Amino acid sequence: MKEDFATRLVCPTCRGLLRVEPRQRGDGDILEGNLTCAACGGSYSVTRSIPRLVIGAPGVRETQRSFGSQWRKRGEGRFEDETLWGLTRDEELRLFFDSLGVGPEDLRNRWVLDAGCGSGRLTRGLASLAGAVVGLDLTPEIDLVMRQGPPLSNLHLVQGNLLHIPLADDAFDLVWSSGVLHHTGDPVQAFANLARVVRPGGRLYVWVYSSRKLSLYKYIRDALRVSHRIPSDVLFVFCYGLAPLLKLYHAGKHALSRIRNLPVSPRERQQGRIRTIAFELHDDLSPRFQSRHTSEEVLGWFQRAGFVDLVVVGEVGVRGIKGKPATGGGSSAGAPSGLRHDTPVGIAQERDPMLAVEQRTG
Repeated sequence: MKEDFATRLVCPTCRGLLRVEPRQRGDGDILEGNLTCAACGGSYSVTRSIPRLVIGAPGVRETQRSFGSQWRKRGEGRFEDETLWGLTRDEELRLFFDSLGVGPEDLRNRWVLDAGCGSGRLTRGLASLAGAVVGLDLTPEIDLVMRQGPPLSNLHLVQGNLLHIPLADDAFDLVWSSGVLHHTGDPVQAFANLARVVRPGGRLYVWVYSSRKLSLYKYIRDALRVSHRIPSDVLFVFCYGLAPLLKLYHAGKHALSRIRNLPVSPRERQQGRIRTIAFELHDDLSPRFQSRHTSEEVLGWFQRAGFVDLVVVGEVGVRGIKGKPATGGGSSAGAPSGLRHDTPVGIAQERDPMLAVEQRTG
């Protein structure tokens, strides 16, 4: 952890400022140490160069266990490897840019937050383009992000909870959270916490599961209501056992598309492969929390948080620009300098940038 990065961190309990107490340094980073809150006295560790700012809350351990197991198994090569959610690295980056309505040049000198970074593949890809990138995740397996490649001076990792977000207000130009809020147990509060760390004029994009368009994976989740209680190794075997049947389901969908002379995208073909099916099924069955939402509901979150120029992307993806504080009796909102600003026409609807396929079907 870079010592000056602490200015963008806050106490997850009271949001007070944190004092850095290094114990071990290396190559200009704090490798081991403590972060102490000046307000409430709370103390948090820095281990393996990552600040650990998770506090106890209902469901935290279960969520850490389910997603920790998933990312650990993928890191061991037991799920899909070259793709993630059926997407290649380049496709995932394109999805990021299209969903936020920006281009690679717009990341220059910007602070970007990947909230719920998981494996960190996207996080590292963004770090090659942005001024600075922060990857935030609840699980200790965030360490795996460091092992994916050489150290990057502008990449910062934080173990933290969106329900007690340990990041300073107005700290980020661009915030991305895809497929995360619906696993928190309180997506409304998690969204409000994300909104507060976006700087006025900055952009926020979130994607959540739809309550209207359910994939077969969601029906399986509903049928197995206690799937999150299944031991992780047993669930892993179960997912691979069920994958061949789901492969037939995908093959049938592809055949029907060909009969109708409809294109089958590379991602749709990838989602019909056994290792991708098992990964997405595990992602659906293992978490304790899974909520589903409508675009109108998510738009309401943005509006109440003071976001403008709202755009619905695909089924339940929404982006917006954080309104600037009112000055002189009026209010204004704008994009950060250098960011493209969509012409507002009420609430816009965009076609899903990945050919109308759900960002995460599992």
